[in-house]
Amino acid sequence: TDRGNTFTRLESTWNNAASQEAFVWVNAIASDPNDANKLYAATRKGLRISTDGGANWINPIEGLDSVAQDVAVGSDGTVIASVYNIAYLSPSGAPGTFVKKSEVNGVSLGLINETADLRRLKFAFAPSDPNYIYCVAAGRGTNGSIDNIYQSQDKGETWSVIGPGGSSSFNPVSSVGDYNLALAVDPSNPKFIMMGGGNMWTWSYATGWERITLDEPTILRRQGFYVHINQHVIAWNQTNTDEVYVGTNGGITTTSNKGVTWNDLNRNYNVTQFLSVAFSNKGEVLGGSLDNGILYIDFQGNDPMYANWWGGNVFSSFLGFRHGGEVEMSMLDPNIKFFTTPGGTLHRRVITEGQVTTRQNFYPYANGGAFITPIAIWESWNDPMSWDSINFIADRDYAAGETLVVESGIGARPLLKVLDEALAIGDTVKIQDTYQGMMAIGKNDKASIKVNRKALSMRSDLQVWHTVINRTLFDDRSGTGNDDKIIELEFSSDGNHLFAAAWMNDDQIYKIFRISNLENARSRSTMNTLTGFDPTTGERTYVQTSTEIGKFEQIPTSITVDPTNANNVIVTTGNYGNDSFVYLSTNATEAADSTMAFTSIQSNLPQAPAYTAMFNDRDHKEVIIGTEYGVYSTTDVFAGTPTWSSENGNGMQILPVMELDQQHLENNVERGVENHGTIYAATFGRGLWKSESFSTKGATSTALAVNQLSTIEVNIMPNPVEDYAQLTYKLDESSDVEFHVFDISGKMVKHVVLDDQTAGQHQTNFDVNKMQAGTYMIRMTADGQQTTTKFLVK
Repeated sequence: TDRGNTFTRLESTWNNAASQEAFVWVNAIASDPNDANKLYAATRKGLRISTDGGANWINPIEGLDSVAQDVAVGSDGTVIASVYNIAYLSPSGAPGTFVKKSEVNGVSLGLINETADLRRLKFAFAPSDPNYIYCVAAGRGTNGSIDNIYQSQDKGETWSVIGPGGSSSFNPVSSVGDYNLALAVDPSNPKFIMMGGGNMWTWSYATGWERITLDEPTILRRQGFYVHINQHVIAWNQTNTDEVYVGTNGGITTTSNKGVTWNDLNRNYNVTQFLSVAFSNKGEVLGGSLDNGILYIDFQGNDPMYANWWGGNVFSSFLGFRHGGEVEMSMLDPNIKFFTTPGGTLHRRVITEGQVTTRQNFYPYANGGAFITPIAIWESWNDPMSWDSINFIADRDYAAGETLVVESGIGARPLLKVLDEALAIGDTVKIQDTYQGMMAIGKNDKASIKVNRKALSMRSDLQVWHTVINRTLFDDRSGTGNDDKIIELEFSSDGNHLFAAAWMNDDQIYKIFRISNLENARSRSTMNTLTGFDPTTGERTYVQTSTEIGKFEQIPTSITVDPTNANNVIVTTGNYGNDSFVYLSTNATEAADSTMAFTSIQSNLPQAPAYTAMFNDRDHKEVIIGTEYGVYSTTDVFAGTPTWSSENGNGMQILPVMELDQQHLENNVERGVENHGTIYAATFGRGLWKSESFSTKGATSTALAVNQLSTIEVNIMPNPVEDYAQLTYKLDESSDVEFHVFDISGKMVKHVVLDDQTAGQHQTNFDVNKMQAGTYMIRMTADGQQTTTKFLVK
């Protein structure tokens, strides 16, 4: 009532179960231009009409409660609607006046045969003459392409085809017309239409069909020919018909010359549909999006919201990176990022000192993957089960009790070892590398799950992927096992369990699997279910187990494992028309094979798809859910019937939230963690968000207070160093300061003690003239705190 400044949900659409079932999703809304109180809604349970401004609704087509896809109203009040992909027309919208317009026998001049297996009908009246109605029929069978485009000049009595389907050169909606389809008629010319979906086209009697945009943003955007793919709505200026606005997955685009050239109108307007989000230890953000690829926000430059697009500057690169899938960022080595693109391609991107290296096929094998190919990362700062080690060769005699410092194979992080016994020059000692990581990817073709224990290593010869799920779960099945696919993956925080959701095509059902004992699966023989067999006896040597712990008819949209107790696992599910969408297991690591370990915790959540869940780091009874209708939380997920409260507000809107994730690592300067407790959200239509409601920053953070006490961040300028450098440090309290410098072999080459340093900022000269060129580690100790950083000597 205030020109769109505020919106209030109509109680009539949510005040009882029947209303909720119908209005839980609405495909189209239309109003009568002659009666402001007369409204139409194409709902999940058929067409609805209100004659009192939305206070009450009825179904005007008695007995028809299938999904309504579209409704349009002419200038004289004539109504046409699509219900279950069949056209119905009424002169007024009154109950009992709707007549079916889809021809039963497929008469050549009739609208599409009602028995055709369509996926969508879209209608538009000519504003200047309601006798002209246009219809786009899309998606025969499993293909979302154009079936036919129709015109009626007699208000729906007869129809003719003006745009035949089945052509490779004419397909304005690409292959997803059930998703993107836009249609409008020139207000001043009933014989001129504009439509889109994949690209924009116009049609008139004079010119026929003409394509007016190209899907090429790298060059053609600058030339005015580009409109973002996936067009959903076209709005004509009613008083200046040269001016048209188009709503797309990329925002709003306009033309002032009826489609000759186009310009974006997206300043301060965010509509990016994100599917995933990841964050670094300092808060940089990575997101995978629909049609906008992989976007990276590093908070550099003038605009803190500016995102770098990780694609290319030529069209071929753009096509390969149009859609972004799942994303992960390493905490052990913040230079390393992972992301997927549709079809199972995994990329690893390394950013070091301004240099970027991208390995496009980081998983180099075939099999493809789900559209959003699932990946999961597990990292440990101290894995006592690690088999990895670093060899230290003594360059001098070392006494028992001395400390050796070597670099880990991950992120060159320092490994310190106190010698139990003396070490003679030339002796070798193995130092366990306790920094460990795993990357998992889910594939198609009998639902393979691959794990790489060296994904964070820069050595290409170590990049080996092992099949970790028992393939007999899929190989022994008859028929169409190759159509199985993994759709979700999640590690437990200790890395001992990997949970997976799989589509089992033979059974036409989704299953949840648990892969356990990964802590002891460290090599090909102990890990790979394809090759881990004794060649003599044929007995298996791989040690992990694969267990089915759940079945779902709905698609699992996420798996979330409680970081403090891997028995607690939440599965969210999609698919409208169901009663429950969120499920909890409290015995996920113990459940026997072929059991259903999950029970519904839906309670008072909206009956709509849920996409993501998160155990709150503050209290793991608290769970936050991302749903089709925004964010909800409960203070006790383990209650018999949890009570869910809306968290929409304070900036977050009611919209689909596809992923929620929280930084569970405590703030720690040596680890580089600065964002403990911060929650990150990927939304479908409003970009990436974060909440610092549970962040532990400033004086409230013990870890950060330690950081502030001694600054615990050694700054060396310049770096690399030649001859002399400035060593800068800061103290909040007076303290002695001690510096130890080690070369790459772990040998201490310099020791500096600065007594009784006062609080405040300090600088001191740092002489490297007697140090050979190479990499060094400097460890600073002040008031009981330590930190280690790296520098180079030229």
